[in-house]
Amino acid sequence: MKRPPSYSDSFIVLHNDTRLEPLFLPEVKEETHYVRESVLFIFKGSLHVLFISVFETTFYFLYVNRSENAGILNTINTYYQPLVQGCRYNWTNTTRWLLNEFIHEINLSAIDLAGSKAALARQTYNNGLLIWSSLYSIIAACICLFVVAVAHIRAWKVPWRHIFLENLLFIIVLASYEFFFFETIIYKYVTISTPELNEYIVDGLASCSG
Repeated sequence: MKRPPSYSDSFIVLHNDTRLEPLFLPEVKEETHYVRESVLFIFKGSLHVLFISVFETTFYFLYVNRSENAGILNTINTYYQPLVQGCRYNWTNTTRWLLNEFIHEINLSAIDLAGSKAALARQTYNNGLLIWSSLYSIIAACICLFVVAVAHIRAWKVPWRHIFLENLLFIIVLASYEFFFFETIIYKYVTISTPELNEYIVDGLASCSG
């Protein structure tokens, strides 16, 4: 049974002679929802990559790289330091003369020049790697900003703070673990020892004399 029109809708009924229909809110299109979720997924991924790239660049070039160089120099110093310290007091004049003849034959100036060029080339190449690594962070940051701009234009309600803090907390945990692992495992890893190097060098010389 049809209800009689109320005072509020009688004007519509009398003038338009139409039946009142219930109010339905327009449903969000599935395609729009998919696009929104995809964009948010891209934002989370790019933010994650941004944090990791910044950490890895900083951690490697400012810490790991210096530790590796120090380790190589320490290995070389097992031969270099005793040689430099002992030559001033323990070497005979004959030994010094033979050493001077050897240095004269190998052209010390040419070796110094080649070493300086190699150091400059290495530094230039590694600086290029640093630039590329920084570029990865810049690309990830640009993707994040683009996604934020899209979400702002479309007036999407996004929990930006929650996403940011969640990724920041994750990278802090990851950075702490990597630093702990490097300090307790990698940095303490025992590489080839001096006696092994001595064996390798002496056996090579012995093979040449035989």
